[in-house]
Amino acid sequence: PAAGPRVQFGIAIQARLENLAMKVRLAAAGGLRQFVGMIKWHHKALVRFPRIALVMAGGLAMSALLVAAEVERKTVVVLGDSIAAGYGVETAESFPEVLQKRIQEKQLPWEVVNAGVSGDTTAGGVRRMPWLLKRRVDVLVIELGGNDGLRGIAPEETRANLEKIIALARDKYPDVRIILAGMQ
Repeated sequence: PAAGPRVQFGIAIQARLENLAMKVRLAAAGGLRQFVGMIKWHHKALVRFPRIALVMAGGLAMSALLVAAEVERKTVVVLGDSIAAGYGVETAESFPEVLQKRIQEKQLPWEVVNAGVSGDTTAGGVRRMPWLLKRRVDVLVIELGGNDGLRGIAPEETRANLEKIIALARDKYPDVRIILAGMQ
């Protein structure tokens, strides 16, 4: 049997909402002015249907927030050894986890990735970089070198590995900020 007028109207509205959601994502990614212009146009078109306009306005706001969060979210990667991994302490007490908690308390759009591996050396850090760089890295904290010293690796080799890690990060993400953590 053929669909009644209400079902057809519902299907048309659902298609319109899906189309609008796609436009919202594109417009929000493209800029606020384009986004506001698109909302004004759809507002005029939906004045005749206030309930639908209300639902769409809520959906538009949520879509805009989700897109904005995706666009603005940044990543801090902590590339380290047992100190970053949190060896000997509870997972929640590792410094990358403490950093993430402080970021969340301040409601900042940053994610901390703990890439700490107990016993890792600078050579291990170089080997892991291609995998770590598959995701966007805005800040790279390098906390490696202590195990190199414990293993008797020449300081020149440690320095060369650290320089290679930095070069790999900057080649992939030229604007990456590098923090080289040391021990005293």
